[in-house]
Amino acid sequence: MAEADGHNSGTIAVSLTVTEGTPNAAGNYSPVMWVLRAADSYGESYSGSKVTGVVTINGTTIGYSYAWSSPGTQTRTLASGTINVGHSADGTKTIGFSFTFSGIPGTSNSGGASGSSSMTLTHIPPQTPTGLTIGTQTTPGSVPVSWSAAAGSTPSSYTIRADDDPAFGSPLTFTSSTPSMTLTGLEKGTTYYIDVRATNSSGSSAYTASQSVLTLAGAKRWDGTDWVAAPTFKRWNGNSWVPVTTAKRWDSTAWVNLT
Repeated sequence: MAEADGHNSGTIAVSLTVTEGTPNAAGNYSPVMWVLRAADSYGESYSGSKVTGVVTINGTTIGYSYAWSSPGTQTRTLASGTINVGHSADGTKTIGFSFTFSGIPGTSNSGGASGSSSMTLTHIPPQTPTGLTIGTQTTPGSVPVSWSAAAGSTPSSYTIRADDDPAFGSPLTFTSSTPSMTLTGLEKGTTYYIDVRATNSSGSSAYTASQSVLTLAGAKRWDGTDWVAAPTFKRWNGNSWVPVTTAKRWDSTAWVNLT
């Protein structure tokens, strides 16, 4: 909550109180409630007199008028309302607000009043990404993943976790600035659990529900203690040794791919 105060040349004090409601994460905005009040410390009755002015919230101006007729020193509510204020793409927002008060014409309180202030709204972090998808694997130990940004404030980066423990006790962590990447360096022939969250300067979302994937095994050999990755077989291409990517057989005429 924040307040702007002003006092006219007579006995009237005016205040504009601004309060932020619950931010809407999906819409990346906050409802802002405002109330303009005035009190006359003298308590004189100005029957039939009308005061006017404007309230401005984050650049939006609202006019008001109020019939000041009842006597007494009580605080009067001149006007009130609610306005939805959009946040910046990163979920941050600082608003300015102000008011004017015309004074009461033809009285000792004919002088006007005004006031202004500002307030920083609650930062809105990104929402949890959607549609986490495991792509088609082509290389042992590498897994392509993709997802979509949810509605709301814009992520600046994503954190992806991969772990053979579904509780993510000791995950491998990857960072991407786009909603897709290929996770590398994973153990071959191992079931991994993968999730992702979004981050910007306002904070981070929750992680998505995890997806599981069994990585491609690749060739292995027994080293006397454990199964380990087999060495990469190579062939001479006339200039250098290059990995053998496809097994072939001689069909009495030419080398052809094994099927």
